[in-house]
Amino acid sequence: KDKGIRICLDENTERRALWSLAARLEQTGDAAPWPDNKALAVWVLSLYRQAADRAAVRFDDAQKSVLAEKDGGNPLGMAALLLAAQNITKPDKDAVIAKLLNALEKTAAVTPTQLHFATRNQRWCWSNMGSTLRDNGMVLWALAGTKPDYPRLEALAFWLSQGLGEKKTLSTQEAMFGLLGLTAYLEHLGGNKTVSLKAAWNGGEAVTKSFSKLIDPPQTWRLGAKAIASDPKVAGITSGLELAALAGNPYWTARLAYASPSLPLKAENAGITLTRAWSKPG
Repeated sequence: KDKGIRICLDENTERRALWSLAARLEQTGDAAPWPDNKALAVWVLSLYRQAADRAAVRFDDAQKSVLAEKDGGNPLGMAALLLAAQNITKPDKDAVIAKLLNALEKTAAVTPTQLHFATRNQRWCWSNMGSTLRDNGMVLWALAGTKPDYPRLEALAFWLSQGLGEKKTLSTQEAMFGLLGLTAYLEHLGGNKTVSLKAAWNGGEAVTKSFSKLIDPPQTWRLGAKAIASDPKVAGITSGLELAALAGNPYWTARLAYASPSLPLKAENAGITLTRAWSKPG
């Protein structure tokens, strides 16, 4: 329903889907949705004008479930309710947001450079195919949109971007919510403005690269084998790539790929020999 790519449903299908979601929230006892799923449902309903009143009615119950001391929800549910609170009419909205933030901060794991919010109940995470990485993508998305002045938001973005970059495999939800969170954060920083970087190798050869928007593809800087393989100790400098921002507030990832200039030219015996022979029929 927001800007960007939209999946459009016909009016009847949309109405039935919203009615089904609202009806699911009415279920109680063993049939009741689990806390994080309940919060997600309230958030989705809040996005639609025709369903926002149902979201408002069920909001307090969802918040009670998510914030429960025993079997309460995870950062995902808290973030969903932070987003939902922006779309519904509540006279105590500021107090509600403060209560959610207070609960969220109790799960904070802090280092000098990074911040993330830990899973409280692993069972609920399994119920919606989630993870701590996925949940923090949702939290960053929510905070960037609702509390852009939140302290250490940059540290959360740092933790999330590093987590996305380090994992060898990502689930669909980790990739989706992670990118949504980082995109919201970068847009808050004015991420659609031109960003320029200066890269220098071993304090010598340098290049400047610019990116005009968030979806610009990566840029490649090709260095000769001699420059990469040279021993920086000869010149008394430290080996490595130096990056500096010339414009904007970039968050970068640099990858070095190279081949040795002295590759072996002789075939190696790897246990398999291939031969070819010609023969005449008969």
